[in-house]
Amino acid sequence: MSTDTKETGTKETGLSVLEQSKYLALRPSSDIAEALEANLANGERIKETDLTRVKIPGSGATRWAIPGIKGDETVDEIVGVLVHYSPRGVLWPSEDVGNALPVLVSDDLRTARRVNEGIGDLDSEILDAMMLDDGRYDWRGSDEHGPNKYNDFGTGKQGIGKRCKESRMLGILREGDAFPLLIIAAPGSLKTVVPFVKKLTVPHFRAVVSLKLEKQKSKGGQDYARITPTLVGELSREEGTRIKQLYTDPLRTVIASIVPDQREYDADDE
Repeated sequence: MSTDTKETGTKETGLSVLEQSKYLALRPSSDIAEALEANLANGERIKETDLTRVKIPGSGATRWAIPGIKGDETVDEIVGVLVHYSPRGVLWPSEDVGNALPVLVSDDLRTARRVNEGIGDLDSEILDAMMLDDGRYDWRGSDEHGPNKYNDFGTGKQGIGKRCKESRMLGILREGDAFPLLIIAAPGSLKTVVPFVKKLTVPHFRAVVSLKLEKQKSKGGQDYARITPTLVGELSREEGTRIKQLYTDPLRTVIASIVPDQREYDADDE
């Protein structure tokens, strides 16, 4: 979207570009923008509870169920701006987690923080070898010349995949929403989501994406749903700057503080 107006040769201001935005949260005159400004005043910040969690459906189902105050909205695709994108790694104390907390959580796939002092069936010697001088843990697998053997292929359940589970956190802002949807791309979606984001020709917070689901079967014979992303549009630089201020920058801290839930992860084998 160019800021140059071809018909008159005049240059649009950033404000006029935002006023024309399809995203109501970006339009200065919209009710949603007014509500955001008023309700996030006096030092208030976006919190985890402000985000609607949308889970990948189980058993290979290919329709999204988006929770709402009027009940679930069932859709074939989710379309919006990719306002947040970040990696996450989790090491659980047991393959059959139940409601247990993870032992380690990584927000950058390089180092990890300790969340749970209980280690379940993990090897204490491996965990001790992973500990760094600052109290954090080296997340690198031994294939990358690191000490984390649980981040190697073949250490997962029944020798499939990794014991450490890797995912991507996606924040999607739809046109009429004030707050983004939070979607976790589980291991089975990494082969589609990660290359897609790497190949974007604009920063992710300027990319308008469509997320659909396709049915896949794991090596263990279980059906699961895999995210198939598509780029369907791009925001202007003015819109991107506002998105970054309103959502991308504040969400870094918010999403890093979310404690993982075992139910976020699908039945795949990656």
